[in-house]
Amino acid sequence: MKVKKLEILIFIGAIIVLVAAIINPINNFFIRSSFLASLIILWIQLTKYFWKYKRISYSIIILPIIIVVWLFIPSKTTIDKNELASLYLKHLTSYEGVKYLWGGEGRAGIDCSGLPRKAYREALFNYGFKNLNPRAFKLSIEQWWFDTSADALSQGYRGFTTPVGVSGKLTQMDDSTLVAGDIAVTQSGVHALVYVGNHQWIQADPGSHKVVTLNPKLDANAWFRTPVSIHRWSLLID
Repeated sequence: MKVKKLEILIFIGAIIVLVAAIINPINNFFIRSSFLASLIILWIQLTKYFWKYKRISYSIIILPIIIVVWLFIPSKTTIDKNELASLYLKHLTSYEGVKYLWGGEGRAGIDCSGLPRKAYREALFNYGFKNLNPRAFKLSIEQWWFDTSADALSQGYRGFTTPVGVSGKLTQMDDSTLVAGDIAVTQSGVHALVYVGNHQWIQADPGSHKVVTLNPKLDANAWFRTPVSIHRWSLLID
């Protein structure tokens, strides 16, 4: 009886941790590790609970293995960069007005580097789901696990981004060579903004305390007068 009570407590605890990790806007190593550990615990407990029902228990055991193999075997499937870019911009602009939260990466709060990361990750996931593309799912998971700061975005961490050879202040920059989705990172590596086209830049602005879209030629914002370098998600390069 004590063993069963303990297993029930472990099962309930895993569910609580899993839900907390999902709704928590912060993405860090502890949250990611807790999420994965909860999934493993739930998998084990469900397998044990349904063990006497062989078909169900075998399905619970085999299905995750099939999914992992499908996701992580070498895949030559291509990703349409135009479709991905369109999804990326859609998710970026959907965060307009969300409050600024340092370290945040969700609807409850988001920071400057969290905005392009989360929008890009959501775009990859949605693309993978829509097109049953394992490579897109894998890249979405990889980007979630290897979290990327603004500075890391400018350093091409894990090959996620590539510099496009443009730098300067946004107030003086010719944006005709940019494409929607390009990321501007300050030379100090402390802030990131994303170009959304038509001379507009979206950012999770700590000064405005929310996500805003502004025009460097028309709107006053300290980040527009700060030297930046421009980078592009490597998948979106021609």
